Amino acid sequence: MTTLTSDQLAALARSGATNREIEATLGREMTEAERTVVDRARVVGRLNKTQKRARTAAERMAAMEERRASVKRRPPKDPARRAQLEADPAAWLRHYLAQAYIRPFEKPHLAIIDGALRASDTAGRFAIVAERGIGKSTLLWGLILFLKLSGRQNFPVCLPWSSAPLKRAFTFWKTALCFNRRLDADYPEFTAPFAHSRGVAQRMASQTWSDTGASCGARLQIGDGMIVFPDNRGVIGGSTINGNPKGLNYPQEDGTVLRPTLALIDDVQDRKVAKSPDLVADTIVKIDGDIGGLGEAGVDFPMLISGNCTRPRDVMAHYLAEEGWQSVLVSCVERWPDGWEDAGSDCRRLWEEWRGLFLNDEREALAFYLDAGHRGKMTAGMVLSAPGSYQVTKTTPDAYYGAMRSYYKMGHDAFYAEKQQQPIDEGVTDRPYDLTPELICSRVDPARKAFDLPAWVEDVVFSTDLNPSYAFSSAAVGFGRDQTAAVLWYGVYDDAPLPIMGNEPGSEEKRKFFEALVRAGKELSEMPFPPKMWALDCSGSYFDVVIRFCGESLKLCGIQGTPFRGVGWKPYNPFGKGIIGTPREMCHMRGDEADGRRRRWVAWHTDYWGEVAQKAWLGSVGAPGSLSLFAGKHDSLAQQVCNQPLIRTGTGLSGKQEWIWGTRPGVPHDFHDVLAQAYAAAAWGGIGTGGAVVRPARPARIVRDRPPSRVCDFPIDERSL
Repeated sequence: MTTLTSDQLAALARSGATNREIEATLGREMTEAERTVVDRARVVGRLNKTQKRARTAAERMAAMEERRASVKRRPPKDPARRAQLEADPAAWLRHYLAQAYIRPFEKPHLAIIDGALRASDTAGRFAIVAERGIGKSTLLWGLILFLKLSGRQNFPVCLPWSSAPLKRAFTFWKTALCFNRRLDADYPEFTAPFAHSRGVAQRMASQTWSDTGASCGARLQIGDGMIVFPDNRGVIGGSTINGNPKGLNYPQEDGTVLRPTLALIDDVQDRKVAKSPDLVADTIVKIDGDIGGLGEAGVDFPMLISGNCTRPRDVMAHYLAEEGWQSVLVSCVERWPDGWEDAGSDCRRLWEEWRGLFLNDEREALAFYLDAGHRGKMTAGMVLSAPGSYQVTKTTPDAYYGAMRSYYKMGHDAFYAEKQQQPIDEGVTDRPYDLTPELICSRVDPARKAFDLPAWVEDVVFSTDLNPSYAFSSAAVGFGRDQTAAVLWYGVYDDAPLPIMGNEPGSEEKRKFFEALVRAGKELSEMPFPPKMWALDCSGSYFDVVIRFCGESLKLCGIQGTPFRGVGWKPYNPFGKGIIGTPREMCHMRGDEADGRRRRWVAWHTDYWGEVAQKAWLGSVGAPGSLSLFAGKHDSLAQQVCNQPLIRTGTGLSGKQEWIWGTRPGVPHDFHDVLAQAYAAAAWGGIGTGGAVVRPARPARIVRDRPPSRVCDFPIDERSL
């Protein structure tokens, strides 16, 4: 027999020995006391194993949570690519957000991108109006990411009208930050915590950097509509316009409150608001006050509004004309097909015939359009701002067909409101005067040919309206002292390098535009009479190019150009900041500095001089203050002048005189603009409607038997300004 101690018995029990094996070792049966020791040892052993297994599982879970919360820092995969794309915002959006922007960016998209960048760079305010359905909202969401990740803005916000698009914007940003591999590769300092969390907001609160153990600080604050970037790298977010945008701010861990630095405002109204003057006024107050006050006190807060102008005096119409806002209106149809405004033309006849077929059988109408002899005549000269927005399908063979199909299905008024962004003022019939193409065509002096100079003409003005997407329109107008005027010649320049469609690099477009100005100027320099002034429209996106050209036009073309920038009744102010010299009749000199260069141009009241130029046709040929034409047919000019009818004028609620204009379908109203600008240029030279205008010094009267001089008495250099 063997004698074992209690510890030895317990060790045998814990080792897994059975009672029979223990008794064989002892050489006898165990006593009751020995059985108690063995049983206790087995129970304690089982408890220890259970506790060990529990500790092991907890340790595994803890290790898993630690790995899940630990975020590895990574450098950008391709810093050179990142920097190159940041220099071209459109290319950046197409590369990093390729699935969102599958179609090419066209004129309205580029206008929004340019406006957002200019707002960011200059702390300015911009209003961009374009047709529905081209992806304006999605573009604003992408621009928020671009402005943040490129370092241009610390807290850019997007402000749609209602909560539904705000939720979609948040989902867009969250998806891009959490699941976009291209963004995560080149912007890991922003995206790493979001990609690591796989979109689970709850995981982000415990995230730490693997190298330091410090908290990442990234957050998906879904309830607040904000996304907080790691390491205090800023915030993006949004609120609704009709909610409480004043609450947009982010308290940081150090106690400071981060405030928005830029706002992109999307669709500023619904139909109910657009119809109500009171709601329109309330919305304007909210934008100017609540949203305009989001930034730091004493700092200019940049804003861009993108939306639709569906009624004549809605919220968007207000900002298109508001002083301090730079506005761009992009219509669906920038130029209607050649001859479409003429009821007797082949184009109009074919479209009307197509419409009759379309009402009965769409397939027959489509076959009619696709006929080789019809399609070309029905679309010749037509220009769309965003043809890529129309998907080519079995029922829509091209964008032109899609646009015209929409026009006939929607009706004139609805199309002009939703597509053209030029709403018709319903119910207004008391127009100040009735101007028709027939009346204008009757104002012909049969004894005068083109280029003939009436004896009463003292000054000749050249006026050019610039539309690089299709043509430059110009006219030579002679003026007498009593503002009697005669159109001496008019025409268009549409040769190479026009048209410029806005789909090339900016420097290339500007080079082509400058070259087109030089060629058009050389043609004008061949006129048989010298101009007192050559007024060039500089109100478009090529403002700086026109300013530069005018500084060199005398050397390049032989005539001196003067930049003229039209301003509507609401923002026109001849006594504001930047005024140079004494204002003249509804025109004045303005100036500023940009890139170290002094810029000077003449600002003129487009509504005032537009009305004067149109009313001049009401007078008989030769009557004081009348406007006449040389012998010949002038249907195109007459149609264009009448294409911009004055609907109403008078003193409005603001106490200022207001002008409400309409726009009829057909060709553009370029020659209306050309003639209005010519009258403004004559007023700048001293020929106006009233005796109070002080006429500046001018050269001697035109001598008709001497060779034409190419030198203008208004050199656009700093000494004369």
